[in-house]
Amino acid sequence: LIANALADTQLTRNQEIDGMFFILKSISFDDDTGLYNAVSEVSTDYGETWGKLNVIDDDQCTNDPDCHLHLFWLTEINGDGTLVTGPTSGILMGIGNTGKTLSHKDDDYNTYLSKDGGLTWRKIFDTTSSFSFGNLGNIIVSIPFPISFFRKPENLKLPSSFFYSLDQGESWYEGDLGFSVFPKFILTSQEGISQQFIVMGVHEDKKLGTSVFSIDFSKAFGRSCSDKDFEYWSLGSKNTEPVCVNGLRSKYKRRITNADCFVSKEDSNIISSETCECTIDDTECNSGFQFNTESKECEPVYASLFEKYCENNNNNKKKLKISSRIFKSSTTCSKSKDKNSYSLPSNDFELDCSKNKQQTGSPSQPPPASDGGLDIITTVSEF
Repeated sequence: LIANALADTQLTRNQEIDGMFFILKSISFDDDTGLYNAVSEVSTDYGETWGKLNVIDDDQCTNDPDCHLHLFWLTEINGDGTLVTGPTSGILMGIGNTGKTLSHKDDDYNTYLSKDGGLTWRKIFDTTSSFSFGNLGNIIVSIPFPISFFRKPENLKLPSSFFYSLDQGESWYEGDLGFSVFPKFILTSQEGISQQFIVMGVHEDKKLGTSVFSIDFSKAFGRSCSDKDFEYWSLGSKNTEPVCVNGLRSKYKRRITNADCFVSKEDSNIISSETCECTIDDTECNSGFQFNTESKECEPVYASLFEKYCENNNNNKKKLKISSRIFKSSTTCSKSKDKNSYSLPSNDFELDCSKNKQQTGSPSQPPPASDGGLDIITTVSEF
């Protein structure tokens, strides 16, 4: 809740999907509560563009285009104590609420699950919870408990049971812990392939200290998965074209939801990729140009262009042709001549070195250098 209280920004990286991040950012100050209002967004392209988190089964957001999901917690603790989203192929859990912003009320928070990498979510518990993924997300253990316990522990009952799913969160079953505890954390192996979990919790009678539980699912299924039990999943492939990131479209291998088998280590984290045709998203403005968010064009910064191409190269009386866009150095897209592939504009801008560098109606301040500050080698035609 840091972003809510202190106007800070919380950034979470999807552990298994390259280029995917979640952000919780403050957007305004709430005079009634004295806290900041925060919203969640998701990016699939290393933060270049951001979109909203959508819920597929929440009546509160029906016919309200400004209603989305806002999450303040998206991580589990893995085997070495690191906070991660989990070693799963597109299966995630998070804590938050739907609405225009993240709520300031503890009772509004629920637990949500996504199976498409975090683009769409559905509610699974009407409260906050601790959770952990086993067997690459095919086994999930969760212990629901109200987060308001931190503020008013004397008025709340601690959980004495846990919930588990053997089909990636589609259905849930309840197990008994034996007595009530405050769940500090749930752990499994660092690589996430294990079928065993460790739960550490504080006994409701604090005099009895901390309790440790072992939950073993090794007998839940009688076999290891074979080839027929797997499918390939791509980010955005359910209702839209699979997402391309830096020119690559990745496919992630995961168990079919209702397959009654364990995934072995040999079948874990298998990813295949194919090259995408280039699009304008694989390009950026060339050095000496800056992006106009309204026109969506790369516009010249004359002071920068004159310094680079005219003053430093003794071309004061020459006209030069320069390309306004270049391909990003990080992209591996297919630069084919196919009609569906984006072609860079070639020498689409003319710079007259005989004119004054401060030209009317054009930005004068130099933009940040393209490609992380690297000097881009540009082909210049003289005539």
